[in-house]
Amino acid sequence: MDTGKEVFNETVKQILPQADLTEEEIKILQDQHLNNQIINQVLEESYQLNQERLKEVPQLEEEVQKLEEELFHWEAEEKQRIADILVYSCQENFQKSEQSLADTYPQKLSECETYEIEICGIWTLKNDQYNALWDNGANAVINIVHFDEYTVIFTRHGTTGTSSGLQARYEGKRVAQKKVEGTVNWIWNNKNWSGTWVATW
Repeated sequence: MDTGKEVFNETVKQILPQADLTEEEIKILQDQHLNNQIINQVLEESYQLNQERLKEVPQLEEEVQKLEEELFHWEAEEKQRIADILVYSCQENFQKSEQSLADTYPQKLSECETYEIEICGIWTLKNDQYNALWDNGANAVINIVHFDEYTVIFTRHGTTGTSSGLQARYEGKRVAQKKVEGTVNWIWNNKNWSGTWVATW
């Protein structure tokens, strides 16, 4: 510090040999000179630091790109995971719903259907389908297409008896807690005709 002051004093004397400066003014100039040196030093250090940081920018950009790619893959995997969970949950709920409905299928239906005359029979549930036997000796397998608290749909496939080969579709509405009624369409020997039907349990 003292050496700097001496150099500064000599410089002032050389530049301003005739200047009549007081000690106080010289002190002010010394302080300004030293402050300027400190500022220059700080600026130089800041510049060097910024240069070092600039050298790190390409590496940081590469790391950011890698992180963005990892984030993209993570988001895709997470979306797929959530989608799989939702699908599984829906399938599980659907199976529970189907099982719940299966548990509520009537074990026996007393059914009558009418075209020109009324023919009645009993449908007995076995392995999620009904084995049907009518008073006129007709036999058929009845498949459950739809069954809920509002509507029902069945399909019929004649097996043996007087209506072997006959097919039909029964569509009905729940008109009471244990009663459905609606229309039926029969197909047999390339002919089709329609009538009504009702079932209770």
